[in-house]
Amino acid sequence: MTLRTRRIVLEAALRPWFDAQVTAGRANEQRLAESAPPSDRRAAALAACAFDDPVVMRARAQVRLLRPAHDAYGTDEVDRHVTAWLTAHPDFSPQHDGPTRDQWDALIPG
Repeated sequence: MTLRTRRIVLEAALRPWFDAQVTAGRANEQRLAESAPPSDRRAAALAACAFDDPVVMRARAQVRLLRPAHDAYGTDEVDRHVTAWLTAHPDFSPQHDGPTRDQWDALIPG
């Protein structure tokens, strides 16, 4: 296999993952710049639910390591588990899991 062929194969394998990470990064950047928690309750629940549910945690690990989010979280099994978790946690609302941008700026001198 030539170096050019290897590069093409590698790019084809990594491009979907890279594009998904860029999209997620831009969404996080915008959300953090606005100092707003995620507005989508279900999307925010994925992280919280993962700490209680091994099926959702497995999907979360796959997103971090192997697969685009829509593939890992897009299964019927994950959907059922997140739905059950949200039903069991009716008061759940998206919130920051760390300092807001304003709090961060106050802590870290510019």
